[in-house]
Amino acid sequence: MRPKEMAALAILAMISGAIIAFSIWHNPQDPAPAPAPLREYGYAEDTPLFHIVQEGETLGEISQKYLATHRRWPEILEANKNLLSSPEELKPDMVLLIPRRAQEDANEAP
Repeated sequence: MRPKEMAALAILAMISGAIIAFSIWHNPQDPAPAPAPLREYGYAEDTPLFHIVQEGETLGEISQKYLATHRRWPEILEANKNLLSSPEELKPDMVLLIPRRAQEDANEAP
């Protein structure tokens, strides 16, 4: 395994641990808040954003949540082509990268 792949896996492991801790505290029946720009939480602008797929979720729903429209799901598919070759391959607990360019466009939308 190459160093970049090992670093990416380490980051995913840290994020997964934080998400598990949050899911224990968070009541799953509460609606999830819309994600805020990362800078509001003190993260650098180039910090990657990941999403853990939930049961029954679609790329369109994930796109709506992060990119403000369901029509931009192909951008998420392209960013995760190492995991998915089609939307039908989406499975619960997959960790998807939300593309930075797409996030910036969504934050600038009126």
